[in-house]
Amino acid sequence: MTTVRLVRQSHKSLFIKLYNYPNFSIGDIIEISISKENKLFAFIRKIIPYHKSCGINIPEFFVEKFDLHLGDKVEIVNINKLVPIKRSSEIFTNNKVDLLYLIPLVTRKNKEIYINIFRKNNEEWLRVWTARVKIQLELRRYIDIKMLGNLLGQIQAESPKFQNNRTPHIAFSNILINEHKDFIDSLRHMGISDDLFYVQCRYNHVKKEDVELKVKRFIEFTSIKVRVYLTKRKKGIEFDTYVMSSLLAEILLNSMDVIRRLSYTSDFNQPFKLLAENFVVKLLNGDGTIVITKCKRIIENKIENGTNIQGRICDKNSDYRKDYVQILRKLGVSSRDDNVSRVYFSCRLNNLLYLFKIGAFKGTPNWNKILYSIKLLTRGKTSHGKSLLRLTELPVYPFTLKSLKLNIGYHSLRLWAWKMKKFGYIKENRETLEITSKALDITEVFEDINKESKILNIS
Repeated sequence: MTTVRLVRQSHKSLFIKLYNYPNFSIGDIIEISISKENKLFAFIRKIIPYHKSCGINIPEFFVEKFDLHLGDKVEIVNINKLVPIKRSSEIFTNNKVDLLYLIPLVTRKNKEIYINIFRKNNEEWLRVWTARVKIQLELRRYIDIKMLGNLLGQIQAESPKFQNNRTPHIAFSNILINEHKDFIDSLRHMGISDDLFYVQCRYNHVKKEDVELKVKRFIEFTSIKVRVYLTKRKKGIEFDTYVMSSLLAEILLNSMDVIRRLSYTSDFNQPFKLLAENFVVKLLNGDGTIVITKCKRIIENKIENGTNIQGRICDKNSDYRKDYVQILRKLGVSSRDDNVSRVYFSCRLNNLLYLFKIGAFKGTPNWNKILYSIKLLTRGKTSHGKSLLRLTELPVYPFTLKSLKLNIGYHSLRLWAWKMKKFGYIKENRETLEITSKALDITEVFEDINKESKILNIS
């Protein structure tokens, strides 16, 4: 180890001279580990000239965190020259997302991104840095699929997108505290420290007591300090969570681009399907809605009252809308782009059951609409929904048609059993019938729907 004294490079930054390291030259990218009073910290920097020598400046973040001052002595524990790291060839490793696959080679302003792999708590982590950023990042290499899918879906729906040559940033706006908790928890799982979060509460035409109650609840859920502002822009209470790192914004925005691009070229295997499902859940929570309207229908030359159920995603970006259609179709949900500002998706019973199963719209007013729509589509003796609902009355052991008591005639019962066999819900086993795993899945969904409907008093 080498002991050096901190000098001043400018009125702000502290500097370490590297005159004892002739193997390094100006322009090299190095990772250096420094110790002060048994506190060890490492960072990546570019070697720059200093008088007749060269050296590196210490990031302001570390100067403040470790209380460094001009003239302090620190020990250089380790110093290595970095070489470009090849990005991973596969996005998934052991049912986790490899972040090294998603980090771009350069930023949107064509600045190279440097990475070093190190171990922390028996896991692989990535130290990430690029020129002209104040804060380097230390991120887990292998990320939980569900958490990353949720995070990217939330950013896609609620965060400003990169435009022109502006520096990208992450700003998540939502009125629901649970959404902010999920957002912050996902970033913490990646490795983002609480120092990088900035949260504000904006309110208008709301009692101060109600604002204080909401802010207190937000702090209890997230343990993040909240700054409160009166605004004239809109009525109500809204929270904004900012992440003070343009480098993280580069990584996450590139991740969203990669995920949407892979939806065209990749097979929807189980890991990718799980990632896409959680992306869609948070996208729908932010930009989606369920619309239920009354309509007139002609049935057997008679005009009857009916109900039209339609799902929508609002986004003015035509490229994003095309991607949404592609992902929804890959997940089995029929959808189309209106080429203006909306994506419409089918709300047939099977699609609604699927959306309920993955938790789309949960915690929003549209959750009640999904439950109401499912109840609506399972009424009537001849409806497809009623046919599926009868699966919940079947025994799990082998049975015969004559042993069933479904309150329908035997001829109708045989026709129903034939349809259920056709759709793969029932299979023949010699002289008896047996329900399939597909039928068991759908009966579990109906049981969960009944429980949720009772809690929310939806009949």
